Amino acid sequence: MGIHVVNTIPSRGNLQVVSGKYAGCHLVGINTPQGKKSLSEQSELLMKLNQCRNALLLQKKIDVRQLATLMHMSRPTLYRKLKGLTDLTPNEWINEARMTRAAELLAEGRYRASQVARQLGFASQSSFGKMFLKQFKVTPATFQRIEAGSQQAFIGTPGTIPAP
Repeated sequence: MGIHVVNTIPSRGNLQVVSGKYAGCHLVGINTPQGKKSLSEQSELLMKLNQCRNALLLQKKIDVRQLATLMHMSRPTLYRKLKGLTDLTPNEWINEARMTRAAELLAEGRYRASQVARQLGFASQSSFGKMFLKQFKVTPATFQRIEAGSQQAFIGTPGTIPAP
C-alpha cells in the first residue's frame, strides 16, 4: 500500500505537467510554446468574432450555437478561445454587444425601451430592463432621459457647434 501511494504521487505530478502542457495548447494567448498566438492572430480572431456577432445581432434570436457555426468551430472551442481572449463567456460577450446596441438605440431617442427590447430579441421587457440595469447601473428609461438631457445641453450651449 505504501509503495502504491509513493508511486501514485509522482505519476499525478507528471499527469499535471502533461495535461498543462497539452490540454491548453489550443487556447489563444496561453503562455505555452505550442499554444501561443501572435497578437495579429488574436486580433484577427477577435475581428472575425465581432463581424459574426454583428451579423447575428441583426437577427432577433442570437445564440452561441449560431456564433460557433459561423466561426466554423465547436461550442467548446468557441468558449475556450473567447474566454482566453476576452475573459467573457460567449453568452456574456453576446449580451454585452446586445446591451451596447440597446444603449445606442436608446440614445438616438427614436425608440422606446419596449421597442428596443423587441428589436434585440428579448423575451420580455422585464428581462431587458434587468440586464440593462446590471450593465449600465441605470434603467433604460433613465438612460434615455440622461442622453436626451445631455444632447439638449450640448445644443443649447453658446459657442458650440452641434454635430451633423
